[in-house]
Amino acid sequence: MAVSSNLVLLVTTLCLLFPAQSWAWQVKDLGWFLIRNPAFTAVEPRPGGVGGYDLSISTFSAIPGTLDSNYIVRDIAKQLVEENDVRQLNAEELDDGLFWPNEVGLVPEDVFGVGGIRWSATGFLLPSKRRGNVVLMDDSKDGGVGKSYDITTWKCDMGLWFYHRVLWHDVNGDGRKDAITARARFDFEYGLQKAEMVWLEHPEDPLNGNPWNINYMYDGPDAFFTFVNIDTPDGTFEAIITPAYFSQTLFVHWIEGPSTDWSKPERIYSRIIDAVVGESYFDAYIADVNRDGRIDVLVTASSEVDGKLLTYEIPEDFRTDNWTRHVIADGFVPILSQEGQGSPGIVLPIYERTDETDKKPLLLLTGDDDGKIYIFESADYDDVNNWNYTENIIFSVAGTIGAMSVQDIDEDGYNEIFIPGYSVSRFHIFSFAP
Repeated sequence: MAVSSNLVLLVTTLCLLFPAQSWAWQVKDLGWFLIRNPAFTAVEPRPGGVGGYDLSISTFSAIPGTLDSNYIVRDIAKQLVEENDVRQLNAEELDDGLFWPNEVGLVPEDVFGVGGIRWSATGFLLPSKRRGNVVLMDDSKDGGVGKSYDITTWKCDMGLWFYHRVLWHDVNGDGRKDAITARARFDFEYGLQKAEMVWLEHPEDPLNGNPWNINYMYDGPDAFFTFVNIDTPDGTFEAIITPAYFSQTLFVHWIEGPSTDWSKPERIYSRIIDAVVGESYFDAYIADVNRDGRIDVLVTASSEVDGKLLTYEIPEDFRTDNWTRHVIADGFVPILSQEGQGSPGIVLPIYERTDETDKKPLLLLTGDDDGKIYIFESADYDDVNNWNYTENIIFSVAGTIGAMSVQDIDEDGYNEIFIPGYSVSRFHIFSFAP
């Protein structure tokens, strides 16, 4: 969700499913279940290779001093078959209370050699919830709140940082995957104080309850980022696409040298991809958007007056050549004209069917504070130079929409869409299945 979502007041529920008869695809609302203020989501394979998918949901409230929680709906497809009613899905608490959990996800099993460990990145700019952290949650025992580990906060370093995303990567080449995360410090009176990318070094005994060593990488990112391998005439480079929301700058960072060692800041190079006044670059996603055989970068630029969905073509040499920018859609505005709100939120390239990935993807977009979910469809699936898209609104609420997920949970070949209605405290599940 955009960094402003906490400012939206709960308003009257309005859920509209727009007709899709004229589209080449269709979506239907399978139903909803109640959960207070659902925000970020993740749909991931169940740990241990047992089959099925779990749905993780973060929730948070702007009420000062209150604790928030992450939830899990285990084996969601099985529950849907057994209950035959989305309203009966069982969402269990994953933790015993956190301050403003943002993204939540399953730690890959090759990180610790065990399954059932989940992570949560927490904190926000609200005065009572600015002390964020990165938490590991032991989910190995079904049916109960697992033990949690704060791996960021030392007693001698109680800085008011907030965190949004964690990616797992062997930063220093020691064979253990570390936690990479962006963090920021913000004050309403003075504005942004600091934003930086850091990595938490995976210790030999990672789950003993002690914080991990935090290491600085570079300035700029405040919430979201994504890894990508980019081909150039000089070979393939490991890079990080970094949207900086508060500084309104879109960066790319990469490593020069014989190895992909991100532990030495002096070896990290960067350049600005774009920086337009009024464009708060929020999230980025890697995909071959126009199906020309080269990867592109999808980016959302959140705004109070003119938000945009953008695509950047990665040039032959991303380090020196110009990145070509395409505006897929613009004119996004939040429902209420209130400072701190913004639209759009996140974007995902998706397909209605899991076996039809040889064409241009649909672009699933959350409007965040405009309360809508959009699907943008290419105007010409065959022309790689055609960047025109038709806009389709598939869902709307009066308020804010959280960050959706997409997955074919029942393996029928059609993807499902998981939509958190933050302001209305409803979680909807859609399907492309006829």
